[in-house]
Amino acid sequence: MNREVLKLSWDTINDLTDSLARIVVKYPPQQIVGITRGGAIPAVMLSHMLVQLERGSSIPVRMIKASTYEGTRRTLQKPTELEGVDALDLSKRTLFVDDLIDSGQTYKAIQKLWTNDHPRFAALINKNPEYHSRVGCTWIMSVAQTTWVQFPWEAK
Repeated sequence: MNREVLKLSWDTINDLTDSLARIVVKYPPQQIVGITRGGAIPAVMLSHMLVQLERGSSIPVRMIKASTYEGTRRTLQKPTELEGVDALDLSKRTLFVDDLIDSGQTYKAIQKLWTNDHPRFAALINKNPEYHSRVGCTWIMSVAQTTWVQFPWEAK
C-alpha cells in the first residue's frame, strides 16, 4: 500500500510547537511529560516556549514510554505498559505531549492511571480529529489517517 508521506522540517516543527505553546499557556502546567520517543523533542521545546511566554521559571520535563509501533508498522492496538509513570508527581497539573495522535489509545491508558484533575494532552499533529472531544486534547495540524508523518529527528 502506498501511503502519502508528509516530511516536516525543523522550521515547521518550531512553528507548530510555538502555536501549541500559545494555546497551552492558558492552562499552565506544573510538569510536562513527553511520551517517547516522538513526544520527547516537542515536550522540551514546549517547556522552553512556555517559560518565554510566561516569563517564569522552568517547567520540569519528564518522559514516559508508550508505543504501539515497531518502526513504521503498528504492532499493538494499545500500549501494553507505560514505563516511567511511577516517577511522576500525580498531584501536579500535568501536560502530556506527543508528536501525534493516532488511535488515541496511549492517552486512554494514561487517563486510567490519573486520580486527580484529569491530565491535559497536546500533540503537534492529529490523525484522529474526532478524538479531541473525547479526551480534551489540543493539537495544531490534522492529517489523514493514512498519511505517514516523517519528523526531522527520525532516521531517513
